[in-house]
Amino acid sequence: MPLTFLLSLFGISILIPLVSWYFAYQAEPEWVKDAPQLEKLARLFIFLPLAWFLKERANYVFYFWGLSALMILLSPWLSGTGWHEIQLIWQGERIDYNLRNAQHTALLFGIVFIGLIAFLPRIYRLNKMYLIPWLLAVILCIITLVGAQTRTSWLALLATTFCCLLYLAFFLKSSKIRLQRRWVFTTIAALILISIPLKQTLGPIVEARLSSEDQVISQLAHFDFNDIPYTSIGTRINTWKAAFEHIAERPLTGWGGQGQEIAIDRSEWLPAWIKSHFGHMHNNYIALLLQYGLMGIIFYFALFGWVFIKILKAVNNNQLPLDIGVFSVAIFSFWSIMGITESYLFFWTGVICIQTIFAGLIALLWHKQTLNIEERGVL
Repeated sequence: MPLTFLLSLFGISILIPLVSWYFAYQAEPEWVKDAPQLEKLARLFIFLPLAWFLKERANYVFYFWGLSALMILLSPWLSGTGWHEIQLIWQGERIDYNLRNAQHTALLFGIVFIGLIAFLPRIYRLNKMYLIPWLLAVILCIITLVGAQTRTSWLALLATTFCCLLYLAFFLKSSKIRLQRRWVFTTIAALILISIPLKQTLGPIVEARLSSEDQVISQLAHFDFNDIPYTSIGTRINTWKAAFEHIAERPLTGWGGQGQEIAIDRSEWLPAWIKSHFGHMHNNYIALLLQYGLMGIIFYFALFGWVFIKILKAVNNNQLPLDIGVFSVAIFSFWSIMGITESYLFFWTGVICIQTIFAGLIALLWHKQTLNIEERGVL
């Protein structure tokens, strides 16, 4: 049973931090706190009660996702400084709408942007007039993604586009469903029409941001990891070096819930200002290995892989519509790449994002399974 598997993973999510903390505390009591942090992985299952409620009707999922997207789209005025902050984008300023920092803003608006593109045909069928707010929302997302100046989000969107095209090619080849060309052309045309004027005005900002790390990138391209300057990328590389030194010490069980802080504080060669300003590794995967060792990374891929495979199988079996499959591929691709340069999994923004998405996907899956059972007369 799917629920049994998820509940088993939930139990494991509590056990892993406990085991990790116990062995780390026994080995390094001066660095590890006296009590474990059991909630770090367990909170990844907030989606279960949400999905159980939303599964009653498929429309509930889209209302839930729509309301969540609306809150993000309104964040410039709810938590930021409104039009003033948006205008700063054209002055080359990096904006974040007070959503922790610009990287988290890029994650949130990137996910909303993906949803808007994936569900365009659904929005059109609902009401043609909704295309007007859709267009405004897409423009706001693109402007924000440029203004957040998070290079990883730009790379992630390019990779996501490639993954979605690859998925569509394989899906359409193996099924009898034909993609309606008008939606492909409409989406591409809309994005081109939006992008041309934005490129003229915001293009220099993107170019400047991309070229700002040329020295570090050149150094890394020559496999020179010595004396890397503490730029945005350089700081990450240096802290990752510290992380791998500590992962090598405790590869199986990690350092417990404080692992990221411990690795930074214990690395004597890191500058004092790095230790005072940073307490995380800017990387989901390194953070998991550091805190929970191999146990943590296996758990992560078990949970995310299970959800991803279940959804794609349901789409392939015509239990869920194609746009859900495209949305899932896009979200998992975007999230996976964004996690390379930020530890989203250990911040409320990342947790809420992934729980909102998982709740909707699992609710749609359970809703369809319930209908199938009722049709067979089991209920």
